Amino acid sequence: MKNQFIFLVSAFMLVIIQAKSQNYQYAMLPGDTAVLSVTGANGSVQWQESTDSLAWTDIPDATFNMQIVITTASVTGKRFFRAKVTDTLCPNASPVYSDIIRHKIMTTTIQVQSGDWFHGGIVFFTDSAGSGLIAPPQDQSISMEWGCLTMPVPTARSFSDGAANTAAIVAFHDSLPDFYNNPAQCTQILSSNGTVAAKLCDTLTLYGYTDWYLPAINQLVLLHQHQAMVGGFTGNHHYWSSTEDTVPHLYYGISVYVGWYMYFNNPPPNYSPKCWQYYVRAIRSFTPSENSGRTICTTTVANQPVTVDIDQNPINQVKCTGGSASFSVTPSGTSPYFYQWKKDGADIPGATENMYEISNLDLAAQGIYSCEVSNLCRNIVSDEAELKVITIIADAGTDAQICNGQSTTLYAAGSSNHEEESGSFSYTWSPATALNNADTANPAANPVVTTNYVTIITDQLGCTGTDTVTVIVANPYFVTVDAQTGKNKILWEKKSGVGTVGFINY
Repeated sequence: MKNQFIFLVSAFMLVIIQAKSQNYQYAMLPGDTAVLSVTGANGSVQWQESTDSLAWTDIPDATFNMQIVITTASVTGKRFFRAKVTDTLCPNASPVYSDIIRHKIMTTTIQVQSGDWFHGGIVFFTDSAGSGLIAPPQDQSISMEWGCLTMPVPTARSFSDGAANTAAIVAFHDSLPDFYNNPAQCTQILSSNGTVAAKLCDTLTLYGYTDWYLPAINQLVLLHQHQAMVGGFTGNHHYWSSTEDTVPHLYYGISVYVGWYMYFNNPPPNYSPKCWQYYVRAIRSFTPSENSGRTICTTTVANQPVTVDIDQNPINQVKCTGGSASFSVTPSGTSPYFYQWKKDGADIPGATENMYEISNLDLAAQGIYSCEVSNLCRNIVSDEAELKVITIIADAGTDAQICNGQSTTLYAAGSSNHEEESGSFSYTWSPATALNNADTANPAANPVVTTNYVTIITDQLGCTGTDTVTVIVANPYFVTVDAQTGKNKILWEKKSGVGTVGFINY
């Protein structure tokens, strides 16, 4: 049966045009509706038009991302559209313009060419009378049956009229009682809902058109030849046509009816049981009587600069004297970014990264910090963050003097330049020798020798201060025994700084 096909065009002999979504030439007839749509636009939109792509004028009241215009004649046979986008937050780089939408204004469908976007998709075939075939740039299914395996559809055997085939297939399956809810009545159909490829195309609404159908095998051959121009094909897959073979074939010992398909990586056409699941690509036809079409024309604003904003601001910090602090910002928008840190409103020399660090903090580091961030669009200043540097002032009290065997009380006190942040204090004395409690502000001390005690005062944030107090232990004299004579021996010791008039010896 394969030799019965009359191929309209020899395989691979046609020029194939590679088209991309934003490089379509939209073929338009006067009176056609064009839906202009722009994506990637940040800011207010003003649509513009031109007949030569050089001199542009604003379209009155055309200020929406999606805009409808009615096609009119052009002295150049062309009409161009673009979106002018003004972003008030990006004054240094406004306005920007979208890619250009190109319209070819025709007076008749004879002027439509293969590769044009016309009334719902890409034109992949035209004839001299102004008729042609259109396909959308995407598949409608990747897994769909042709139809009943054991029941023929004799009126769906045209090699070139997919519309008639589709209508016949849909009518046949519609005639089966409750077929779409009970597909099991049709032997070996696999779909759980009974939908078949022709029905999918027949009920399709796409780009404003509802007259789609499953292509006949010769139409599918043409589509295969122009697959690169139409786009969206997945390559190594089978696609159904709407053409049924004229006789049943024997598969696995069963006489079944088959449908024709194209394996897009390995022509020519072939046939297989109608219950097998293949890809589906719908098409539609146009004739010289085609008018009042609707075309959705899409464009985009590529790489429009986005104004800088600050997603994460620096935060307030409270640090101890001698410690370190770090401030940072996280911007968003279009890079590159530029940074300038400020302290109390004045630029900090050399602080030009997104992070600013300060080490060995002292009171001079206290202040209000912020960062000015800029990109191509504008400058913006972050929220302010305050840095407080805590200094703990420790007072261990005055030096004390005791006689050996006596005790004294130590008195420590602390203060902070930021009392609310410091909170309460803890105390530690060092050394702990001869203290009744080394972890209190007022321990009792009874050292036997003169001792320097250091108090360490710590606030709730871990900031510390230290001071020293001396406890002097006095030994004015004592009596001992001379080892050689066995007699008492009195040692006199005059205490420095203490006036002594005389000694009485008993």
